[in-house]
Amino acid sequence: MRVLIATTSGTGHIYPVVPIARALRDAGHEIVRATAAGSCSVVERFGFTVRAAGMNGDERQAHFLQRHPEVFSVAPRERRAIFFPGLFAELAAPVMAADLVAVFDEVRPDVVVHEVAELGSGPLATIRGLPCIVVGFSGVLPAAIVDSAVRAVSPLWDSLGCWVPSDLGLYAHAYLHPLPPMLGQRSSAAAVQDVRPVPADGYGLSPDWLNRLGTERPLVYLTYGTEVAQIAPWRVLLHALAGQDIDAVVTTGSSVDLSDLISELPNRARSRIHVRSYVPQSSVLARASVVVSHGGAGTVFAAGATGIPQVVLPVAADQFDNADALAAAGVAVSLDVAGADPDVLAAHIDHQITDSKVRARAGELAQQFAAMPHPDEVVAAILAP
Repeated sequence: MRVLIATTSGTGHIYPVVPIARALRDAGHEIVRATAAGSCSVVERFGFTVRAAGMNGDERQAHFLQRHPEVFSVAPRERRAIFFPGLFAELAAPVMAADLVAVFDEVRPDVVVHEVAELGSGPLATIRGLPCIVVGFSGVLPAAIVDSAVRAVSPLWDSLGCWVPSDLGLYAHAYLHPLPPMLGQRSSAAAVQDVRPVPADGYGLSPDWLNRLGTERPLVYLTYGTEVAQIAPWRVLLHALAGQDIDAVVTTGSSVDLSDLISELPNRARSRIHVRSYVPQSSVLARASVVVSHGGAGTVFAAGATGIPQVVLPVAADQFDNADALAAAGVAVSLDVAGADPDVLAAHIDHQITDSKVRARAGELAQQFAAMPHPDEVVAAILAP
């Protein structure tokens, strides 16, 4: 089969689809991926053919803030209700759909795959009678956000001569849900298929210096991913690490320079806190005792699947839902960024490292992730004649 896989820009949207794309390719299907021009190199790094389509993230963000300046007047936890429909339904979907017309004509796909936030390929697949596989990267979208997104994207569907489904078309064929029972957030729709969220590290080998860490003292992995790293509470985070007898790996992404903050720390702390723009995540998780993060799906579910206790300080999007789910499962502490204090954070990190009940719950969560079907199994079932 010829499969067209569409994603919006950004690694948080591209990476969760990689295991499904690999499973399809390994099963002998012809894969073409489509994403914004600025993210094409990320897709190519995984060895896939890619076509440029849709808005780059910075362009999308700029247009969104012009249209919705009110977004920062509401509490961070409430902003997703404005961001998701505004960014992905109102702005990104029409541009993606317009760009994908030529890609559909070129590829002539038999099936379309897209992630939850990519809402431009669905209506094109609908008017062509093609099945869609939707890849979830965290919990199910809240009903209120779905309703708002339906209203925002309906002009696109109307322009194509069809009605937007009340569920955005997410459950028309197959919806791949990446969370085990302990984390919930699962739709009851018949189209939902559980699938293990196999990590996609991106690129690079494990560095030699990492092998020395986590042997004499616990290793803390601290990351704010790539999408929100610029608004992370870095001062609080680094000072919380500085006062503890730990090793630490801190990844910042390419847009953040922490050299000034690091220079403020005591020499003994600087020698134990290793700051890099990127380290393959699976390499760090294999040695980590606790993960401190923003609650991005790629980080917290990979840590959950590895059986690692967590501390989460969410700042945007689905991160709050992820933090709530992990805290309810007994594997994470969720903290408010606005009131974050280095001493309080340090105490929570120490608790997550040493508490046997937390570690036991983290082990149970890892077992549930391991019991979920691998993408290879799910793809075969979905595309079976």
